[in-house]
Amino acid sequence: MGDVFDNNVTVDASGNVTVTGDLTVNGTTTTINSTTLTVDDKVVVIASGAADSSAADGAGISVDGASATILYDHTGTQWEMNKPLEVTGSISATTTAAIGTDTTVGTAGNTTAVAISTVTNTGTYVGKDLKISAGSTTTNGNNLNGGDLILESGGGDGTGTSSVQFRTKVSGTDAAAERMRIHTDGNVGIGVADPDALLEVAGDVHLTGTTPTLTIGDGDQEDTMIVFDGNAVDFRVGLDDGTDTLEIGVGSTHGTTPAILVGPDAGIDVMGALGINASIADESVSGITAVFTAGEALTRGEVVYFKAADSKMWKAVATASATSRCVAMAAEDISADAAGKFLMHGFLRDAASFPSYTIGGALYTPEAEQNSENVPEQTAPDTDGDFVQVIGWAVTADMVFFNPSGDIIEVA
Repeated sequence: MGDVFDNNVTVDASGNVTVTGDLTVNGTTTTINSTTLTVDDKVVVIASGAADSSAADGAGISVDGASATILYDHTGTQWEMNKPLEVTGSISATTTAAIGTDTTVGTAGNTTAVAISTVTNTGTYVGKDLKISAGSTTTNGNNLNGGDLILESGGGDGTGTSSVQFRTKVSGTDAAAERMRIHTDGNVGIGVADPDALLEVAGDVHLTGTTPTLTIGDGDQEDTMIVFDGNAVDFRVGLDDGTDTLEIGVGSTHGTTPAILVGPDAGIDVMGALGINASIADESVSGITAVFTAGEALTRGEVVYFKAADSKMWKAVATASATSRCVAMAAEDISADAAGKFLMHGFLRDAASFPSYTIGGALYTPEAEQNSENVPEQTAPDTDGDFVQVIGWAVTADMVFFNPSGDIIEVA
């Protein structure tokens, strides 16, 4: 049995000291030389008796020889560690977890992926948001600008590649699918894993808003275009800045096989054959149209002449010289003194307005209205003083090709 100094302190033969009761050590330094320090208490209090947070500033743990510390910082109200932290498992935060300057997540030689995630229980619990912020959300005297958020993928030894990938969970499953990728060469792919341009999108792109605008070019003298990459033939629409023309053509090079050129004066040059569709639906037109003002109410298909006195379109009638020169056909119903669209050359179909024409038969300026409509007739005017003008021909029983002749013959 060891020595007993009093009823509260006992030293056994091995030098072990047992103190029954509280132990108070008064001094500047307390040194414990042992391999392992075991504390049965659940809480170790450091800076006991500190009046406030300021008085506890700098309190913590220091590892001698390694210059490693975990110290309390009163100014930031936070713990400060001057060495990296390696964690086997996960780190949880109930509110906000902040990562300081040049913090590394993961260890050298680690061959598994490192994840920063929010985790909740399964069942009816809702997943939590993960927020990564740069800079501060408060405004202090020294916090004038927020910090940049930098996402950097590894480059290996310089011979490998890497990318930044963005994934979202597939609805109804727990699997994530890639949605966007920034490739190692800087190309961005949305729905594309290996983009071959600065931006490549697999899918539709919608511009919304009050006045959505897509601007191509920066005001410098340079050609711009949109290329439609076809299987056998490519087409383009773009600006040939050298000639200041908007060019629509075949291929992906301006000046090669142009089809339509629009100049700075809004003039249009058609470089190839101009086709007019003859397969049109009922109550529709295909051809060259122009907008004029109607002098009287007109219905689709009625033929008109231009009155110089008021610069308006009036119904053309073959019974008088002044009204017989047909120049256009109403392409829609137009009210009196209203602007409307007129067919100058092309096809018009209207089963309700036209009588059942003989296919292939010539059409003339009418002597009188048919069923209260001033539409072409297939019988040439034959009364003395009438004027005969061929204005087209019938393609079908209810469709005409309007092509007014410049020749007018008076019946005598």
